Parts: sequence; structure tokens; C-alpha cells
Amino acid sequence: MRQSLTCDKSKPDPGGPDRKIWRILAFVTESMRWGAVLLLVIITLGMLTFGLRITPIFTALLGFCLAVWRFRRLRLVRWIALLLVIAATILGWYVPFHEYADRVEYLSRKKIEGPNTFSTIELAGIWTLNIGMAAGGWLAGFREVAAETLLLAIPGPNERQWASDMPMRSPKVRRVLAEMLREARRSGQTDYKLRKYRIGWSYNPRHESIRTALALNPFTITGHAIKHGDRWLLKLRGTVRIEYSRKYKLMLFRSLRGRKIVIDEGLFWVLQERGWFFPYQAVWTWSVWSDDPRLEDLNSVYRGWLEKLLFWLMF
Repeated sequence: MRQSLTCDKSKPDPGGPDRKIWRILAFVTESMRWGAVLLLVIITLGMLTFGLRITPIFTALLGFCLAVWRFRRLRLVRWIALLLVIAATILGWYVPFHEYADRVEYLSRKKIEGPNTFSTIELAGIWTLNIGMAAGGWLAGFREVAAETLLLAIPGPNERQWASDMPMRSPKVRRVLAEMLREARRSGQTDYKLRKYRIGWSYNPRHESIRTALALNPFTITGHAIKHGDRWLLKLRGTVRIEYSRKYKLMLFRSLRGRKIVIDEGLFWVLQERGWFFPYQAVWTWSVWSDDPRLEDLNSVYRGWLEKLLFWLMF
């Protein structure tokens, strides 16, 4: 009996598009897994450098689980490590916060003795914490303050430029611009130099954009108003000094056991005094027309996803 030479189209072609898609998905999955492993290694080393001793064990175990997840011979080991991480997270979720608070309190007391009392390892730990803050801010949607924070660790010019209208997210900024526009119209001129305004924020998420406050507080605005027919063009320049204060502390939250979890800017001030950080002035430039709808809405707060989540949880 003659065998049929026709192809059986009911069977998938092993070299067809479906196989290629699965290969791409497998590559992406593996890349994400090893990327997560690398990130956990960096986080673990950073926490060890900062002086934490217990929390890095959890991140190291989690990284180990991800690294050996595809090795069948280590199946029992990986499950034991994963169960340890889960149990530790459930029973001791507060440990990282309290360990961090203890370390910050110790370094804050040492700060009183002067910047020169800090060892190189301690300075490296604080430097690592700053980079971690920048990375966390970027992931949380606070891109501008994350970039400003990261650039402190990189030598550069005394002025660094941002061409963006991000300040318009804040109702405080929009109210100042509305006043500038009224001032220009009253002047009777076609090219009017606007007077200087200084804006400060209190980090109140009910009334303000935390993203804007973190990046711009305090913010000084100057500029020109140019008349084009019936419209005005505001050409604006805003500046903010990017450096750490010796005494300012930002309380993030209280743990359930009453401990204050804070960011002590004085620790980063130590790095400035020792030449590890490079303060600078951030310059924001943007233009806005007088008929921009945002200048009519002077009360709305434009929030990112994390700000919306925090607002929902708090209010």
C-alpha cells in the first residue's frame, strides 16, 4: 500500500510560529527570573553594607529560591528555603522596620560627634541607602525626586536642567502662575518680567501632590510674560537647591509597635561634608499659554498611582 506523501496538517509544526512564541516567552521568563535574582543580590549586599544583619537573610533566601527554581535535584532545598521565607515574613514582618530604625538611631547619635567619626563602611552604607531610595522612588512613580537623588552621587555642574512642566501638577504652582498672569495683564506691557515667587510644601497628601512636593520643596519661580494678540505666553524658570539638611527628619510612618520609621537627612548631610555627595541647583524650565485649561483649574491635585493608593488608604 502506497504511503501518502501529503502532510498531516492536523499536527502542529515543531518549527512553526507557536514554537517560536513559546521560546520567546521562555526567554523573557528566564530573563525576569535572573533579573530578580540580581536585584535581590544587590539589595542584600546593600543592606549588609548599611549595617543590617537579619533582614538580608530573608532576601538572600528568596534570591536562592529563584536561582535554583529550575534545578530539579534541589527541589526539596528550594521549597524549604521558600517556606522559611514565607514563615519569617508572616511571623516577623516587623523585623526589617525595627532593624532599620535601630540602625538609623545609632548613626544619628554618631552624627552629633561630627562627620569625621564615620568609618568608610558606614559612609558606604549610607551611600547605598541613598541609591536604594532613588530606585524605590523611581519604581513608586516619583521619577523626578528619584533622578535628583541619584544625581547627588554623581559629580557634575552646579546647575542641572529639567525641561518639563511637571511643576504644573501642583495647585500651589498653578495658583502662583495665575497670579503672574494677572500681574502681566495689569502691567500694560507686551514683554513683562515677572517678579519672583517662592513656594513651600507641607507634604499633606490631602491638598498637595507629594510627587511635586518631594521634588521641588522649596521652589522659586521667575520668568517672562509675552503678549501674542489676545493670549499671553509665560516662559518660566523654577529653581530648587538639591542638598541634604543636617537636622531635618522625614517620618514615613509608625510601626504597629509604635516605632517611628524615619529618613534622617542628617546622615546624607554627613556624605556631603565628607565629599561623597555633590549638591547642586535643579533648574526647571517650561512654557504655558494663558488659555491653558490647567490655569482655570486651581484646586485639583494631579496624583500618580502610588499617591492615589496612599490617599485612598489614608482618607
